[in-house]
Amino acid sequence: MLGFGARLRYQLVERWFSLGDGNSSPRSADVDMANQIISNIVGKGLVPKSPIYVLILLQGLEAGHQGELENSALGHYYQYLILHSLLPVVRQEAVHEVLNYCQQLAWFLNQTKPRIDEKAYRLFHAQYEEKFDLAVPLEARKRLLVGAKILTEAEGELAFRYPYSYYYFLGTYLADNLRDEEVGKRVVTYAENLHVREYGNTILFLAHHSNDDFVMELMERALGQSFAEYPEYSFEKDTKILEALAKEVKQEAVMLPPGDTKEKKFTIIEEDLNFSEGLAQISDGKLREERSQEEIAVLELVSEINGLFKGIEILGMILKARFGSLTSQKKQRLLTALVNGGLRGMRGLFETFASSPQQLLIEIEEVLTNQTPSRDRIEALAKQRVFSFMSYLAYNFVRRMGSSVSSKNLIPAITRLQTETDSGANRLVRLAALLELRGKMPMSEVINLAKEFDDLPFAFSVLARLAMRRVQLHETSDIEKQQLFAELKVGVATQRGLDFKTKNSKQTGKM
Repeated sequence: MLGFGARLRYQLVERWFSLGDGNSSPRSADVDMANQIISNIVGKGLVPKSPIYVLILLQGLEAGHQGELENSALGHYYQYLILHSLLPVVRQEAVHEVLNYCQQLAWFLNQTKPRIDEKAYRLFHAQYEEKFDLAVPLEARKRLLVGAKILTEAEGELAFRYPYSYYYFLGTYLADNLRDEEVGKRVVTYAENLHVREYGNTILFLAHHSNDDFVMELMERALGQSFAEYPEYSFEKDTKILEALAKEVKQEAVMLPPGDTKEKKFTIIEEDLNFSEGLAQISDGKLREERSQEEIAVLELVSEINGLFKGIEILGMILKARFGSLTSQKKQRLLTALVNGGLRGMRGLFETFASSPQQLLIEIEEVLTNQTPSRDRIEALAKQRVFSFMSYLAYNFVRRMGSSVSSKNLIPAITRLQTETDSGANRLVRLAALLELRGKMPMSEVINLAKEFDDLPFAFSVLARLAMRRVQLHETSDIEKQQLFAELKVGVATQRGLDFKTKNSKQTGKM
């Protein structure tokens, strides 16, 4: 069955809520919240995008887990998918043993290879029976797990059917055995190489299953070492080149973006998923064939950024899940590591582009040559789009940092961080966190920050992108939109800039 894209997935979620409430027009906030959870889950590429899995997840939401999104307890939804498959075919009293079997198998595959032949499976099964003093019929167990779609068998080899099952069980095993020397070493290696897709996903699931300070400290250290050679990016001090470009960017009339609101929502969701998948593909080495040394160096930089983003996501998840037990001092330390790591990564990326800004301009001018005959117009548009492109990159950094810690329970700690270490970056991260929360848009916060950034065009442009994302993803009245866009001086060029890609960005996975 073909997978659903953002549009069909949203329509299915909307239809589910309308049927459940007996109302043809369900609350937009409920639909948006459910769609956000499901998009976060299937968007990681670990769960099939087919409608049956969307429906199963909707059942999980209805079972009362929806509020857990704010604490980033997405692991509960993966657990729900697994139990949904097992409970119809496994006696209640035997579920814990079957789950343990899968955990042990995930570790065995991690030590050997993702797919094992019959001989290797029999070896594992024998070791399992001996380790736990059990007698488990091998063929019956294999039929059970294949029938429940936990495992798959093809061409004489056995493997986990879907990535989420493998990572869920592996994360559980690692969490239960962190004090084992071999497990501990492997976890450290994975935490130090989060840019590798398998490693990052493993640590993500480990962090869900474990409350051990060891994992938290590993992630703090990983972010502290990421781009350690760079100081944090400053929106007040490090934007001279971009501010110079901003002076040449023509300010257009303020107007509401045309088109259907839902279509924009689908576009934004797909862009987010494509951005993440592009980074992951670069980290996997899938886009490095036939590249020059200069291009490979850029790809390696982007791979490091992917690892940084994964670290930000995991540390944010830990903060959300443990908000009630972490002391203020620990929260501030972890928040500082998360934000500073992101800002160092931003500087690292920007300095790479700044080393050859003229080349970037030339490349964009080549793209524009066939679009307009005027040389002056080409140069003006190129400068405008360089500014817009760099603004888009900065927006992605800030949005990811804010989204990772977006929880009502963490806002006091984020506010304290901003108060004690006041900077444009910290103010933007706090606002990004607020904009991700459900409820009324923090209009006064946006307007106050717009006034503070009036003389900082680059920071102002990032602020505008964050606010526009909120408007396009969540229901907002026309009056609020007009007020917001008037304050932010949002014009058509700024909106169109969101879609701009250089030739290189297209080649490197829609960066």
